[in-house]
Order: sequence, then C-alpha cells, then structure tokens
Amino acid sequence: DTPFIHPAFDTKSEAESYAEYNNRGRHHSYEVIEIDYRYEVRIVNPTTNEILHTTNEFNDAYEYVIEYSSAHADLIIYDLKTGKSYEETP
Repeated sequence: DTPFIHPAFDTKSEAESYAEYNNRGRHHSYEVIEIDYRYEVRIVNPTTNEILHTTNEFNDAYEYVIEYSSAHADLIIYDLKTGKSYEETP
C-alpha cells in the first residue's frame, strides 16, 4: 500500500469523521488507526515496498536517506500528512 492513499489527520475526531463519511454507501472500508509519526522512509522497487524508518521530523528522515543512500538508490520519504513523496537521492 502506498501511504498517500491513507490520509493522516491532526486529530482522531477528524479521521473518524472522514472515515464515517467515506464509508457510507460506498465500496470503501476506511478504518481509523493512530500513528505516532508523520514521515516514512521506504525502500520501493519492483519487488519491495517496505517501511525502513519512521519519524516526526523531515530532517531525521532525510538524514536516514543520506546515511543509507550509498547502499540503496530506491529510498523514498513519504509525508503522511500531505501525501507528498520525496525521491531525491542526496
């Protein structure tokens, strides 16, 4: 699953309202879960899509990518709040 299709909200109440509205009469089944991070660093390629690191700070995620980019050219930072992804390898 790509994280940007699972929106993140500031409050649980906002998430529950979103899920309730989008579950009505549709073929969706949104479930509210609480996470304690905003950014995911994933390794994404044709055979792998897994979370390697989570954090609340973009700079921490970026430093992780810098540290491991020599071994992996396919690291992506996902911002779960905005849905943006950052694929630049430093």
